[in-house]
Amino acid sequence: MLALTLAVTPLTPAGAQSEATEATSAGDDVPTRIPTGVLDEFVYAFGNGFHGPCLRHPYNPVTELSLLPRYQAQEFAWSQDGSMLAIEAESMLGAELGSVRYGLGVVRLSDCTWHDLGNPRLAGMSWSPDGTEIATGNRVISATDGTHIRDLGYTGRDPAWHPDGDRIAYRGSGGIYVVAADGSTPPPGDLLIPWAGMPAWSPDGTRIAYLTGGRVAHSAADGTDQALLPDDFDYPSRVTWSPEGERLAVTAEAFTYREYDEVFHGSCIAMTLDGQVDNLILESECRDVAWRPAREPDPTPEMTLVYLYRKVDPDAPPSWHNSGHQTLLHVEFGHTWPRDLDPQLLESHICGPGWAVQMDQVVRLVRHRVPLSIPFYYMDSSDGTWRRGGLGWGTVVQAARHHSLEYVTDVPDC
Repeated sequence: MLALTLAVTPLTPAGAQSEATEATSAGDDVPTRIPTGVLDEFVYAFGNGFHGPCLRHPYNPVTELSLLPRYQAQEFAWSQDGSMLAIEAESMLGAELGSVRYGLGVVRLSDCTWHDLGNPRLAGMSWSPDGTEIATGNRVISATDGTHIRDLGYTGRDPAWHPDGDRIAYRGSGGIYVVAADGSTPPPGDLLIPWAGMPAWSPDGTRIAYLTGGRVAHSAADGTDQALLPDDFDYPSRVTWSPEGERLAVTAEAFTYREYDEVFHGSCIAMTLDGQVDNLILESECRDVAWRPAREPDPTPEMTLVYLYRKVDPDAPPSWHNSGHQTLLHVEFGHTWPRDLDPQLLESHICGPGWAVQMDQVVRLVRHRVPLSIPFYYMDSSDGTWRRGGLGWGTVVQAARHHSLEYVTDVPDC
């Protein structure tokens, strides 16, 4: 059983969840509070699944909202400004991307659009600071279309691009080496840390985290001042920095939580730099994890959200009180009342009468945090309880309508 224990800001239903068929609110006197969702944002792979922004669970329908790794994600990496996510997975499916076996895609969080980088042969991934290039293995590819840009000359993998942009650390034979990012360094480059691997630069570039001898460690950028974390991990496989550079997230086959004399298998753990447990990100079945980097505030564009629901009373008019569980069907930027939605958005079991939609014209909501369903449930790590949420704190619904599904699209007969 998976246990997600992230710090969560409580979310409550927004003002549109009322019995009115149409409602308006100027919202000028509502304080601006951009919803933060989880305070620590992670992307992670678990078991046979994957969790990340703008992505949907493999058992949910493939729609315009989806960039879907059908099975476990193989590789993923945040851009250094936290605005984009590159992910490689088996059979990534989507309306525009089509079907790509072990394909690489890039998601832009501001609007949840994404583009295909084809099927490059990956060996770790790290973005350039300006977000235009991705280092993988011993070469650099375009972050726009995946084309090969240059070779770095060495034999190795798991590159880590320094935040200054001038150098790349990688795992080579005998340890972690550093080369110039422009490929001008004669191979293998300068040996930075002997017998170590999986390098990861701190956000300010002053330190580097890595794995060595089955331990997690971090050092100054020149390899000195090594700090070894306690030997509590069995076979650690990845280490990544928190946005503020004061914690590390570690993926390992097992973690011994000595304070409670308990062993967690397949865990992802957040640690302080001196090895104290900060958070159990996933306590079991976690295969990989990456912290979202520090970034500018996410944009909150005007959007129209369309949620689909089955009416509780098929013969009564559509309304909030006559709605069952609502599922996100469509997101349109700008405020409008859609009338011609693509029937392909409908799952196969949605047919005949009795279905309706709620349309919310919203502001002050981040695109990649638009709930996939209403209500949705999340775990509050402050007390470990599951809570029920709507559109999120700070979200302002300026107008809302309920309509029969036939009003906005063609509904097939059952």
